[in-house]
Amino acid sequence: MLKGPTVAYPEKLPLELVRAQAQKTPGAVIVISEDGAGFGRKLRYQDLNTETLGALIESVDAAVLQRRYVFLPHDPEAALDDAAYIAYTSGSTGPKKAVLRTHRSLVQRLAWDAPQPSQLHCIYPFGLARLVACLITGVPTVVMTDSPQGVTATLQGIAYSGATHLVLQSHLCERLLDKRIALPAVQRLVAMGSPLPASVISRFRAVYPHITLVDGYSSTEAGYVMQDWEPVANVSIWISDTKGKESPKGGVLVIEGPDVGLGYTNPDIAFADRGGGSHAFYSHDLAREVDGKIEFLGRAR
Repeated sequence: MLKGPTVAYPEKLPLELVRAQAQKTPGAVIVISEDGAGFGRKLRYQDLNTETLGALIESVDAAVLQRRYVFLPHDPEAALDDAAYIAYTSGSTGPKKAVLRTHRSLVQRLAWDAPQPSQLHCIYPFGLARLVACLITGVPTVVMTDSPQGVTATLQGIAYSGATHLVLQSHLCERLLDKRIALPAVQRLVAMGSPLPASVISRFRAVYPHITLVDGYSSTEAGYVMQDWEPVANVSIWISDTKGKESPKGGVLVIEGPDVGLGYTNPDIAFADRGGGSHAFYSHDLAREVDGKIEFLGRAR
């Protein structure tokens, strides 16, 4: 089993932290979308003084949300480990599923990746945990919508935004390279989702030597899990065989930690049916441990 460092984070509901930050240094959510006159010309600023966190996120264009998130009614008496919202999987491993995510999952990110005031973040596609982290810290955030002109136009819009920190799906990193899109302001790029091939990492660092590239791994069920194939703070990962026993030489990747969801809304779909704790998720990915890191072996069938 590999364990990330134990790091404290605020034991408060996300909405309380957002409101507290809004009273000090309100930031802004900047939505860049297509308005028919040229990509990137329509800017909308959303004030942080919103009654509920759900109302704030829902105010962002439906095209940005892509119907991936549904907020549950806000309960001021809720505990951190109560359900806060529903997130839908992409459907890459089967039919789309609805995952119950907790309030804690939205503040856990502050333990290892708290945005800093000097930064301008850009998120594409839309990622809720990153946006909430920026709201809590008052860091302005650019949220990109899909351009009707295609993915290349969207990526050019990202460059136009002047963002210093990017969060992108891993497959878009290769598109950046193919189109040689200039990113002079970017200092750090976190690739989310599946791991980047070694060839892409090598090419990226050659083309963008000024950018720190982080090869990340995440899932809807377990949140953000690893950076450069080591677990982030407060997360444990291990490899399971078909009987639910630890098997470092190869098997299914298992994730434990405060970012793991409560389960699927459909009780007939198992979330962790082969052992593990209440906050364990058996992924659909095969992996093995090599020299203290996780090596990705592909999808389980």
